[in-house]
Amino acid sequence: MDQIYQQALLDMAAQTRRLPEISQVDASAMKNNPICGDQVTLSVQLQGQQIAASHLAVRGCALCEAGAGLWHQLAAGRDLAQLPVLADALASWLKGESEEMPDAAASCFEPVRAIKNRHKCVLLAFEAGRQLDRPESPAGPKAGPADRPNSRRLVRLAGIFAKGPNGNNQQDNKADYQIKSDSLIHDLSPLEQRFVCAFFIACVPSERKAGPAKNTASLNLYLT
Repeated sequence: MDQIYQQALLDMAAQTRRLPEISQVDASAMKNNPICGDQVTLSVQLQGQQIAASHLAVRGCALCEAGAGLWHQLAAGRDLAQLPVLADALASWLKGESEEMPDAAASCFEPVRAIKNRHKCVLLAFEAGRQLDRPESPAGPKAGPADRPNSRRLVRLAGIFAKGPNGNNQQDNKADYQIKSDSLIHDLSPLEQRFVCAFFIACVPSERKAGPAKNTASLNLYLT
């Protein structure tokens, strides 16, 4: 055990505990090891798709902390797409599948290579890094009461689209259906439109969806 916890490894673990918080979190991920209870939470600040800064919160052993510290060093300046490759390289080296050390900083983990049941401790931060993904677009303001869809109203509207403007299952006058469908759609917010579309697709029998061509086309045009 003393051979594993060399001073270089303990120093790396201590440095991880002293990492400062970052001013802006653009992506984050958390990974647990259910066997030993270790947990790592990654928070990163991005510049484009590259990691500009990172912070790691670790609840676990010194091996887990040191592994998180190694991730902090190696991930800096890398693109998000490179993180799985980095994790694979370290895992392959620890398992003995490769003799190519991912980085000189990983040398403190040399004694751990022979102890397979401790590999997960070292790799936990790297596995969390696989889950980092930048949102496609910045989050907008939270929806207020006026922005949230009223479920009863939307279900009623979806029913109108499904049955036709006269509330029955007969094929109604196409022109009337077109006008009513268009006016209803224009009154909906984009969120409400998506809800109605999903409801329509899920609940309307396939033979009804293939009904009046103009009506279906109008619905698809406004709800896509």
